Amino acid sequence: MPTSRQSEGSLSRIERAYSGLGETRRRVAEYVLQHPTESVGLSIVELARLSGVSESTVLRFARELGYGGYREFALALASSRRDDPDRTLQVDVTETDEPTTILQKVFAAEARALTGAWKTIEAEELHRAVEALAGARRVHCFAVGGSGLLATEAVYRFVRLGIDCYAIYDPIQIAIHAGRMAVEEVAIGFSQTGRTRDTVEGLKAARAAGATTICITSQPHSPIIGASDIKLVLLELHTAYRTAYLDSKIAELTLIDALSASLARRMAPRSAAEVDRLNASIERMFLTGSESRARHESTG
Repeated sequence: MPTSRQSEGSLSRIERAYSGLGETRRRVAEYVLQHPTESVGLSIVELARLSGVSESTVLRFARELGYGGYREFALALASSRRDDPDRTLQVDVTETDEPTTILQKVFAAEARALTGAWKTIEAEELHRAVEALAGARRVHCFAVGGSGLLATEAVYRFVRLGIDCYAIYDPIQIAIHAGRMAVEEVAIGFSQTGRTRDTVEGLKAARAAGATTICITSQPHSPIIGASDIKLVLLELHTAYRTAYLDSKIAELTLIDALSASLARRMAPRSAAEVDRLNASIERMFLTGSESRARHESTG
């Protein structure tokens, strides 16, 4: 009778093992996950060439997944493709695609990214992140460039839960704030590539000052990992229509929602009254604004 590991599909094995793979073996994983249909039937030489690695790397990749060799992996991949027809949908945008076709492909790509992105997050790291944020005296979110959207969303979500949280985007301000942090404070660094220098250096400075550091990234072997006490690594699948990592941003925004939901449950006894006061304040602001506009229109 097959064990659970033997019966697990090859694509699921790759997703589960992704964060622990070495950099060169991750290239093979990324190619197969991005091109599951095209990967079926490839020889070890062809897969090595398309992944940009050596044949021995592909063989080590297959064995690290638990297969006896490349042939066993290739057969399992072909079988998993037959069992999972939803993965056959092509999402790469071509020059001949009409806007409606592009719309379908983009949504399909984002849905696929969300389906698999969370599987590389380690449960223990997620639990540690929730505990650190719930007990933090103050939270600083470091983000530069396109990752600023993520920091803004995190602040919006966490402040509503009663957490003292700030987003910092300017590299000089990141350096200043990081150096002034202390124990019981948390710094979150957002960097999809894991190589954003200002964010990485900010986390290093915050940790040196005694703060707990958390990274949210898509690169498990990047510099930001070494600067972080807690690592939340999402699986990233590149698709050809993008010049930016949009699907990763959507996955990271969803991760922020998951953290917020976990924090809301974890902090409910402490933060309920604060949330009620905040909601009442927001409601008063909108009511006051509406009444003011109504009076202005009636006298105009």
